[in-house]
Amino acid sequence: MLGIAAPLAAAGVWGRFVAPKARRPVSLPVRLSIEIDLFVVASLALWFADARGLALGSLGIATSVLNALTEHEGIPGQRTTNGPGV
Repeated sequence: MLGIAAPLAAAGVWGRFVAPKARRPVSLPVRLSIEIDLFVVASLALWFADARGLALGSLGIATSVLNALTEHEGIPGQRTTNGPGV
């Protein structure tokens, strides 16, 4: 039952709040928090299913994608500099 309910719940959360055409879009910090939570839970599920390589690969890819997303869109309130000494 959990094997069916958990992915459906994750898909529902993703579709409602995070997807590009989300019904209820949220601010970027909330969106990043939801994305990180979903990727961590999915990676933990893989880890405990003895698919440790997939779990580590999933976390690595998620980290890279989320890092690129924050650099591209920026996080409100985050201080940025234009270079050393600025």
